[in-house]
Amino acid sequence: MTVMAPVPRLLDNSPSGFWRVWVYPNGDRSDGAVVDVSFVRGAPTSVEALTTTDPYGPAAATLVFPSITLLDQMGSSDLSWLRPEVDVDICWMTPGQEEPVYRWEGYMVAFDFAAGEVGGSLTVSCYGAMRQMDNYLAKPMYVYQPMPYEVAIGREFTGKPDMRLAPLRVEFPAKWGIQFRLADYASKELYYRPVGVEDGANWTGFLTRLTGSFNRSLTEYVQGLLLNMYTPNGRWTLDLDAGRRPVLRVREHLTHANEQTLVVDLLNPGVSMTANRDYTQTLNVVYGQGKSLNGSTFSGMRANADGTVITYEPYAYRRQVHPTQLNDWFDRETMRKEVNLGFYEGLSEDEARTIAKDHLRRFSDPGAIGTITLKSDPIFGHYTDIPTYFPRQLIRAGMSVLVKGIFGNPEGMLFHITECQVSADAVTLSVDSKYRDQLTVQEVKMRTRDALTPIRLLTVGQYKNPVPDMLFPWSYSDGSGFIPKGSQNLFDGMPNSVVFPWTDWTRQRPPGNPQWADQYIHIGPTSSNADHNWAVKSGGLEAFQAYAVRMSQAGEAKSIQIAAYDRYGNVLKVPFHVSLYRTSGVKYSSMPQLGIDDARNHPPYQAGQHYPFFKRAWEQYTETGQALNPDQVGAVQTAQIIIGYGNYYEKAGYWPLSSAAVNAEPTGLLVEESGFSWDLTDATNMVNPQLSREENMKDVTRADIYVMIYCDAQLTQDVYFLGRIFRKEPGSA
Repeated sequence: MTVMAPVPRLLDNSPSGFWRVWVYPNGDRSDGAVVDVSFVRGAPTSVEALTTTDPYGPAAATLVFPSITLLDQMGSSDLSWLRPEVDVDICWMTPGQEEPVYRWEGYMVAFDFAAGEVGGSLTVSCYGAMRQMDNYLAKPMYVYQPMPYEVAIGREFTGKPDMRLAPLRVEFPAKWGIQFRLADYASKELYYRPVGVEDGANWTGFLTRLTGSFNRSLTEYVQGLLLNMYTPNGRWTLDLDAGRRPVLRVREHLTHANEQTLVVDLLNPGVSMTANRDYTQTLNVVYGQGKSLNGSTFSGMRANADGTVITYEPYAYRRQVHPTQLNDWFDRETMRKEVNLGFYEGLSEDEARTIAKDHLRRFSDPGAIGTITLKSDPIFGHYTDIPTYFPRQLIRAGMSVLVKGIFGNPEGMLFHITECQVSADAVTLSVDSKYRDQLTVQEVKMRTRDALTPIRLLTVGQYKNPVPDMLFPWSYSDGSGFIPKGSQNLFDGMPNSVVFPWTDWTRQRPPGNPQWADQYIHIGPTSSNADHNWAVKSGGLEAFQAYAVRMSQAGEAKSIQIAAYDRYGNVLKVPFHVSLYRTSGVKYSSMPQLGIDDARNHPPYQAGQHYPFFKRAWEQYTETGQALNPDQVGAVQTAQIIIGYGNYYEKAGYWPLSSAAVNAEPTGLLVEESGFSWDLTDATNMVNPQLSREENMKDVTRADIYVMIYCDAQLTQDVYFLGRIFRKEPGSA
C-alpha cells in the first residue's frame, strides 16, 4: 500500500471586492452630506487595518491618506471633512453593487503625520462607533426598583445627546422561554418589582440595582453585566448592526457547524494557525461570594461544632476532587483547581449556585485558543461538490469557524471568533473553542489575572487593633456566640460533620425533652395579641426578661446562623424576626408599636401592640424625610439595638432565598454573612475599662447582649430557636 502525501487544494485568491471610505462631517448622515474619501487628490486611501471584537463589534481601524501632508490645514478647503471625531464608514463593495455588503462604522480619533520629502502622508486612527460610550462614566445612583440587566444596559445608551448611535435593540431568540409575569409580584412591595419590563414580555430574568461606581460605561460597567449573562445555549453579547444600531442578542454556543459557519482546512494554502491548550486555566472546584437583592451576603461559610474552625463549601465541584473524604469517586491523580466567583449584586444564593455549576461545566476543560491567519478565503457553510467561498475581508468577530484537521481530528473543532483584524494582505482571527468574550480570551493569553473569575476586585484593609477584647475575651468554650446563652451544653460533643441547621443533633437533643428544653429559645402557640408572640425567658409580660447571649468586650461577627424547630428537633419552616441589643432592659414594649393605621393593615393585631412587620416598624423617618412618632420608634433606640433581621420588606427565615422571591416559601432558617460589630466597653453597666481583666471576668453578665425573637406562624404548636454567632478572628480578612 502506497501512502500518499496530502495534496493541498488550489484556491482562487483574487479580490472579491474593494473598500470605500465615507465620512459624515458634523454627524449629518443624510444622502447629500456624505463625503467619499476613497480617493483624495487622486490618490487611493489605504485601509491598513480593520478590527472587530465580540462584544461591541467595530473596535479600531487605520486609514492612510498618501496625498495629505504636514503642510495641509485640517478642516479647510478640500479637507473640510478632515476633523477630529468625524464619523467614518469603511465599506466593502462588490462589483456591480451600489450598496455596501458590509459597513465598519466608527469615528476618527488620532492623526499621525509621517515624515517625508514633501510633507509625508497622514495616518488616521479610528475607533468603533460603540466605543464612544467609554467617554462616559457609569455613576452610582439610587434605584428604588431592581432593573433587568437589559434595562440597566439600555440606560447607558440613553440621555446622551452627543451619542451617535441608534437606540439599543434587545433581540430575543425565536423560542425564548422566559417571560415577565406581573402576577408573580402582585403581593410584593413596589421595592421588589422589576422596572422597565411589561407583563408578558420577554426578559432575561437577571436583576440588579447596580448603576456603576464611576467606572467606564462600556468596557467596565456593561462588561461586568455581560460577563454574568449566560444562557443555557450561549451568552448575551452586544453587537453593532448597520446604521450604528447597538443590539443586545444571544450568541449561541454552537456544538456543530451550520450553514453560517466558516470552514478552513489547515492543509489549504494561505491558512496558518497557532493554538494553545492551557491547563492552568481549568477548574474543578468553584467557590463564590455574593449579595442578594435583600442585602444578605453569602460565601458558603460553614463552622465546626465548637466554632473554632471556619470552612467554606464550594458551590460546584467535580466529584473526582471533592469531597476529599468518604468519596468513592475521589481520584488522587486529578489535580484540584479552585476558583472564587464574585457574583454581581442581586443574585440569590440558589441562583449563584446554578451559575457556579454552569461555570464549572464551561471551564472544566481548557478548550483551545488560537490565532488563524488567512491569506485565502474560507468556505462558507456546508458544501458537497461545489464550495461557496466567503470573502475574508467580511469576516468579523462573533462568527464561528470550523478548523479541519486540528489535533489530528479530520472532522475538525469549532471555534468562536473573538477578534478579527483585517489588513491589506491578510486576515488574522483570535479564536476560542469555549466561546468566551474577547476580554477573557486576552487575559487567558496574557495570564495577567485569573481569567475564570467574572468579577475582578482588589480589596485592601486598614489596620485595626488585633486584640479588641482584652478585658473580657471571646471564648467558644465559655459560651461566646451561642444563642441562647448556655446552649453550648447542647452542642457539646457534636461531631464536626454535623453542619447547620444541626438537625442530626437536635433530633437527638430535642426541645421537647426536659433535659434540653432550656437550651432553646421558646415561643408558645400563635396569639392574637402580638405582644405574646415575642420570646420571653421569664417574667411574662409583667416582668419581661429577654434571652441573653454571651459575647466579648468588642469584636466583629463573621456570620450568624439561627434556625426554628418543632418540639422534636425538626426544622419548623416559619418566618421570624430576630434582633440583638446592648441593654438588659430590652423587652416586648421596646419593640415597634402599631399605630391605628398600621393595625388596620395587620389584623388581628390592635393598635398599641408591638409587631416587627409593619411598614415603618424599624424606621425613624418617612420616605419624605419626616420624623416618625417618637413613641413608636424611640423605645427601640433606647434599647440600643446592635443588629436586626426581618422587617416589613424582608422577613427572616427564608434562607437561602429571599421572602421577596417569586413563590418564596419559608425555610425557618437564617444565615447572614454581612456581619456586624459590637463594643460593650462601658464604665457603668458593661465591661469596665477602669478594671482589670480578672475583675471584669468576675461578673459573667458584663459581656452579655440580649436577643428578641418574634414568630407568629407556628399556629397551634410551640416553636423553638437555636443559633450561633461566629466571630471574625482579629487580623483575618
